[in-house]
Amino acid sequence: APPPLYIFSTVFLRTCGGQKTHCAVEFADAMPFGEGLAEVRFTNLMQFFAGPAGSGAPYHFHKAAVNSLFYGRKRWALLPPEDAVFGVVPARRVFGGEGPRNATPLTCVQDAGDLLVLPDLWGHATLNLEPSVGLAREFTFVLRAPGTTPEGETGPEYVVR
Repeated sequence: APPPLYIFSTVFLRTCGGQKTHCAVEFADAMPFGEGLAEVRFTNLMQFFAGPAGSGAPYHFHKAAVNSLFYGRKRWALLPPEDAVFGVVPARRVFGGEGPRNATPLTCVQDAGDLLVLPDLWGHATLNLEPSVGLAREFTFVLRAPGTTPEGETGPEYVVR
C-alpha cells in the first residue's frame, strides 16, 4: 500500500479580503537577544505540516529549524551532519529499520505542545504516531562582535551554525 498522505506546505489557506485564497504568510525576520550581541534570523515562510498516523517525511536535512507540534505525537530519527542523507524511503519503512546503514540515529518522541529545535544540517526523518498538525520554521543564529550594529555597519558579523 502507498504511504499515507502527508501535507507539508509553505502556503496556507486563509481568508484574504473576505475570500478564501492561498496566501504566503510572512513573519518578523529577526529576534535579538544577549544584549544585542546575537540574534536569530528566521526565514520568511512558516511550513505547515499535517498527516494521519503512519505518515511522515523521509530522511532529509536543511538549515536549523524550530518545529512546533500543536496536535498529535511524532517520532523523530536524527543524524549528525556527517551522517545526514536525502532519502526516498517512506517514513514508515525508515522507522521499520530501512534507514541509513552507516549510522545509528538518535530518536525521540515529540508530543503536542512540545517544541523541537533541530540543529543546522542535522539529518532527520519523522513518523506521525497519531494524527499530527504543526508548524516549522528555519533560522540562522548570528553572533556579532561587541560594538557592531545589527546590520554589522561598524564590524563583522559571524554566523554560528
